[in-house]
Amino acid sequence: MTLQQPLSGSCNNSSETAKDATVEHLKAALIEIQLCSRLESLLLKKKSLNNGDSPELHTEKVEKLKVLSEFLANSTSQAEKRILDHREW
Repeated sequence: MTLQQPLSGSCNNSSETAKDATVEHLKAALIEIQLCSRLESLLLKKKSLNNGDSPELHTEKVEKLKVLSEFLANSTSQAEKRILDHREW
């Protein structure tokens, strides 16, 4: 008769169900951890901007610093050239 199931078969089914439930819980926990990690990354990025600076204002400041840096580099090279010219005299 096939009405009786072996004891080990029903244990396997319940252990498989438990494993599936555990896997689903782990997947849900992983998604939550990834979300928290992303939120933390966004908060750190926000803190790196100066207080009150919008992203547009921050970009403007960066552009100004780039222009000043180029000006300083040009000025430095001109000063070095003048120094070398005066040494030749």
